[in-house]
Amino acid sequence: MPSVVDLRLVGHLPCLDFVNSVDWRTSDSPVDFLRSFDDLLQWSAHAGVLAPSELRALGRRGNAAARCAALRRAIAFREASYRIVEAAMRRHAPEPADVRLVEAVIAKARASLNLHYEKGKFRWSYADGETHLDSPLWKIALSLDDLLTSHDLALVKECGGPGCGWLFFDVTKNHARRWCSMEGCGNRAKARRFYDRYIR
Repeated sequence: MPSVVDLRLVGHLPCLDFVNSVDWRTSDSPVDFLRSFDDLLQWSAHAGVLAPSELRALGRRGNAAARCAALRRAIAFREASYRIVEAAMRRHAPEPADVRLVEAVIAKARASLNLHYEKGKFRWSYADGETHLDSPLWKIALSLDDLLTSHDLALVKECGGPGCGWLFFDVTKNHARRWCSMEGCGNRAKARRFYDRYIR
């Protein structure tokens, strides 16, 4: 099985790339790449959510039980995020339980930030030096917060590839993107059309 650091980042937003850490999500055989807390850390570094120094610090943080609990919280947030965004794409009301879960994580992420002034600039940082086991989750949650409360939520789409289920923020000029990537589902669709037209 490919490593979590081999996952393509096609969502254009950290929260969507995080949802896409499940491959073939809508197929009969989805593949979850986050099988351990270390996988979550490696994905976070791969996606630019964690800096190398944060990755090193968190790699030494917490016991096994605490790390497993942090992974469970992250996965629960990921799945609720997917359902909420999918409901929004389909103009459906999301499940209240999903909204409450996402709301709680976003509220915790906001409450954990401190504003600092250093060398003529302001910056946000987490109260305990960005080494809390939930800090990757909080950064992802703030990305989702920005998306859900923006006017651009309508630009989130789901890949048209059968069984893919990956989400992406359509930044193309005419907003006509259909696939997670042309190298993946786009090429498979081309191959299917060729087969149907010339071989069948």
